[in-house]
Amino acid sequence: MAERVAIRIGARQAVGPVPVRAHRAGPRVSTQRKETLAVATITTLKTTRKKKIKKTPEERRRVLRNKLFPGSSTRVWSRTDEDGFSTIPRTLPLIGTLIRLLTDDLDASRAYFDLWGRVYDEGLVDVTDEEEFAASCGYATPSRNVRTWRERIEALVKLGFVEVQPKGTRKFGYILLVHPLDVAEKLRQTRKQDVPDWWWSLFQKRVSEIGATLRVGVDE
Repeated sequence: MAERVAIRIGARQAVGPVPVRAHRAGPRVSTQRKETLAVATITTLKTTRKKKIKKTPEERRRVLRNKLFPGSSTRVWSRTDEDGFSTIPRTLPLIGTLIRLLTDDLDASRAYFDLWGRVYDEGLVDVTDEEEFAASCGYATPSRNVRTWRERIEALVKLGFVEVQPKGTRKFGYILLVHPLDVAEKLRQTRKQDVPDWWWSLFQKRVSEIGATLRVGVDE
């Protein structure tokens, strides 16, 4: 009896189910790979949370303006909303100062500014009415207004800031505005004693600030 029991037990042991290790579907992923993926995921989440949308320079200026001058958006002139604007170089105020310095009592800078208010991107001004041009510059005396304006244009021609061509019998029929930065450089080369060092230093600084390029090249 003891022997039969032993046999039965042994048989059960022999024919019992063999344990099988379960496998996940798909390729195996190493522990190191899992850790790398986990770190990358956490880093991505942190970066996404911290990342902020940067404002453009225009947006920052607009925010500052509205903070300093509440409701000012309706009180300023905007070329995107208005018609009748001209593209001018940011160095124009300095160019006007140089013209004022080099034309003594004539002060041809007013006539020069007026031309920039009339010019299109082609750099050409059509002189349709000399009296109207003169009055716009402040030369309103009927007996000498046109003559005063012509004297200023002549001064600008001599400096190299403009060139002129006739229209019919009128000497000043068309005016070409020459690249002002080029003219300023040439004046510094040819009339260095007349172009003050302080002006030239300020001019170079301003050119650098606005990202403009001096094309002539001045040897100091």
